Amino acid sequence: MNKTAHLLRTTALAAAGLGLAVAAGCQKTAPAAANTDLAAAPPPVATLPMTNAPPPMAAPAPLAAALPAYRAPRARVANRYDAYAFDYRANRAAYGIGDAPPDYTFDYQGERPWAWQSDNGYQTVVEPLPGGSYRYFYYAPGSDTPYYVRDPNYGYGYQGGAVVVVYDHYGRPLNIGDGDRRWDEAGRYMGWGRNLYRAEHGRHYGVARAEWEARRQGLDEQRRSWWDTRQQNPDWVNYQQQYGGQDQANWDRERYRREAEAYRVDQNSNQPQWAQHDRQAAMAVAGAAAVAGVAGAGYFGAHHGRAPQPNVPPPANLPGPGAGPGNPAFAQAQSARQAQIAAQQARLTAQAQAAQQAEAQARASGQARAAQAAAARQAAIQAQQARLAAQAQATRQAEIQAGQGRAAQAAATRQAAIQARQAQEQARAQATRQAQTQASQSRAAQAAAARQSAIQARQAEQQARAQASRQAQAQASQSRAAQAAAARQSAIQARQAEQQARAQASRQAEAQVSQQRAAQAAAARQSAIQARQAEQQARAQASRQAEAQASQARAAQAAAARQSAIQARQAQAQASRQAEAAKHAADKAQADKHPPQ
Repeated sequence: MNKTAHLLRTTALAAAGLGLAVAAGCQKTAPAAANTDLAAAPPPVATLPMTNAPPPMAAPAPLAAALPAYRAPRARVANRYDAYAFDYRANRAAYGIGDAPPDYTFDYQGERPWAWQSDNGYQTVVEPLPGGSYRYFYYAPGSDTPYYVRDPNYGYGYQGGAVVVVYDHYGRPLNIGDGDRRWDEAGRYMGWGRNLYRAEHGRHYGVARAEWEARRQGLDEQRRSWWDTRQQNPDWVNYQQQYGGQDQANWDRERYRREAEAYRVDQNSNQPQWAQHDRQAAMAVAGAAAVAGVAGAGYFGAHHGRAPQPNVPPPANLPGPGAGPGNPAFAQAQSARQAQIAAQQARLTAQAQAAQQAEAQARASGQARAAQAAAARQAAIQAQQARLAAQAQATRQAEIQAGQGRAAQAAATRQAAIQARQAQEQARAQATRQAQTQASQSRAAQAAAARQSAIQARQAEQQARAQASRQAQAQASQSRAAQAAAARQSAIQARQAEQQARAQASRQAEAQVSQQRAAQAAAARQSAIQARQAEQQARAQASRQAEAQASQARAAQAAAARQSAIQARQAQAQASRQAEAAKHAADKAQADKHPPQ
């Protein structure tokens, strides 16, 4: 949407709002003549002059989830129809502000919210959010708790320090469960809004003109979107038609003053399109303000400088229990309201006629009275300019002092940051030393555990070696014992064989000596046979023993077998020698008996 179309659109919205003040049913009243000299309209009572200084550095407000938790009680309206009062009341406050710049800004936890304070005591505070959106807080006169909070997605209504209703994007009350996160957000907004109100009652500063020009269109688009979405909600529109006339005159007067102020600001800022838009919006409500007897310098001169009245009734009182279409009490109340509106219209008509007559008389009084009025307006303008200059001087001085204070605060912040960094570095160094100490202790413990494991491994290895050595020694001892036993057995057998051979040889020698040579020879042969048999038996016995010993210790058995074989051969040789000796002796004896012839 281009800027011209945007301005025409917002002017149409102002005209739509005006229709609430001049219409009731099908009857209309003729507006009295309105004062079109917007320069003569004093600014709202709380407005500070805008500054041309660069906008101060400020952070956006935190989102709902980042706000401090706040447990707020809950309450319910008498019926569903009553729930629209909070959203509608805040919508009328936004209508009254119109396109006017903020009255002032203030410091709050690193951000710079904007504030509008209506002459009837109502206040609106706007916080910029990350991403270019805004959050709105609306306060009734004398209350530190907002009666309505609006963020980009939902609206929240409060009454008597309790959360009453949560609205969706179209202004429809939501039926949400007890555990829904939006109850938690409503509580956080309530606590944040109270602290915001306390900060708003501190020091005020003029709004930077450049910042206002950069953000005004976004604010206006959100306000128009708010109005458009509500017009798509039939229940909201019905509530507007039923209760819209109760406070419209107050908001028409407020809007006229605000649009006149916006006109002067845009004229001074060389914004002709915005200025034309502001003038059209002001003229759209000037007639309604004139009907109420408040348009022009006379009203503003009488009211300018007066402090906001804290006991002004709310713009839309909540209907009583059971109110709503179809209820007899509601119909009676509606008839009574229509009668009140008709009576008010009659009074307004009479006032308008009286104002027209007074204006005609004023015109008939001639040029002198007009000159006096012009001189009075000029004096009022000069007085206003003097007040504005004094306010601007005071604002500049306050800004200088604030700059000095901010510089001191920045220095203190830097010093605190340095100290915080030093503390962090010391904490990190301490943590590093502790970590190193713990790591050293851990490494020492690991080394001790490794040494203990090595000692245990060596002990286990030594034990295994000792066990293997003992087993080997036991096996060697068993093998040696077996070998010794085999050798002893072989020696015994060899000696027995030798003894047997000797005994046999001796018997044979004695028989051979006493018998003939043949008998001796036979005996000798028999002895030799027996010796050979003994030798064979000894050899077979030694072989069997060697084979038995081979199953236990082959090496020992082989050695024993070799020893047995040696002994057997020695016994055989001995037996052979004995046999030869016996034969020789027999031959000699034979020869001696039978000498050669």
